[in-house]
Amino acid sequence: PAHPSECVAENLAQRFPDLPPRLPVVGPLHTQVDGAQGAERHERYAPSTRADYEARRGYAYWALGHVHQAGRALEGLPVFYAGNLQGRNPRESGPKGGWLVEAHAGLAAEPRFVRLAPVRWARVPIEVAAGHSAAALSDALGRRIAQERESEGEELAVVLELSGETALGARLRVEDERRALEEDLAAGTGALEVQLRDAGLRPPIDRGRLQSAPGVLGEAVR
Repeated sequence: PAHPSECVAENLAQRFPDLPPRLPVVGPLHTQVDGAQGAERHERYAPSTRADYEARRGYAYWALGHVHQAGRALEGLPVFYAGNLQGRNPRESGPKGGWLVEAHAGLAAEPRFVRLAPVRWARVPIEVAAGHSAAALSDALGRRIAQERESEGEELAVVLELSGETALGARLRVEDERRALEEDLAAGTGALEVQLRDAGLRPPIDRGRLQSAPGVLGEAVR
């Protein structure tokens, strides 16, 4: 089916015929499958449902585009999103590549994912210990990046999502300080890029002092 514009509301899957299983047939379609993993991060485009694919026999494999997260779109059916060959930014993290499909007439294909992307984006949540010094934090982050590498020579771009109570939060929110640490981590680990996200960091709180405080605050903590 043709794509007349960037915003298509019609269910294009309904245009595909029900076919006799004489030859292995692949159904290529640009669509957003309702309920597919990752679909909520994309604009709705030619939306389709599980019933559309259950009603159309004779297809060994459905090759879908639109959602950039590779995987089976509908459990129990040969309906797959190919994803993209290379993650473009931190939101498109994880392995990227394509599917190797062996198709036979009358049978649902079981594709095998093949990694092809030269660079993998990784999003890594990290709980920062309250007593960490700047040097200790740098060492801990470097070790965590090294653990994330899945194979020797893999090109890695990392987003470290920091959380926890630490006095270092204010320091990391200074752009020059954060940028210097990012560059040091990239150089020390061989990562192509390191980004620090500090939204989850909180200043340390002396709960004992607050609990003994008179008035409404102390009462609330108690």
